[in-house]
Amino acid sequence: MLVVSREALRALSEAAFGDINHYLRPGHLQQLRNILDDKEASDNDKFVAFDFLKNANIAAGGVLPMCQDTGTAIIMGKKGFRVITDGDDEAALRRRRARRLSAPQPALFAGGAAVDV
Repeated sequence: MLVVSREALRALSEAAFGDINHYLRPGHLQQLRNILDDKEASDNDKFVAFDFLKNANIAAGGVLPMCQDTGTAIIMGKKGFRVITDGDDEAALRRRRARRLSAPQPALFAGGAAVDV
């Protein structure tokens, strides 16, 4: 039997959101690199792959996320029958999501001037 604390769920959620927001899998990065090396790839293919790699590099700095849209965060968890948690799993995960989504956003630059978002 495995007992998982509410704090462990919160920490797992925090780490997962950070990884999802800021890092691509090595295999995905390699696929993008392969497009740049592909002699049959169009100029547009290479432009998109290169731009995606630049965005991945910026996101890996941990400040700006890979995707900056206003989409909905969806959390799905599965728990085996031999796993016990010490509290309301949904509340622990929701708390992390709410904290992440309400965190102060960095200023963006529009036309050379900083704009708060």
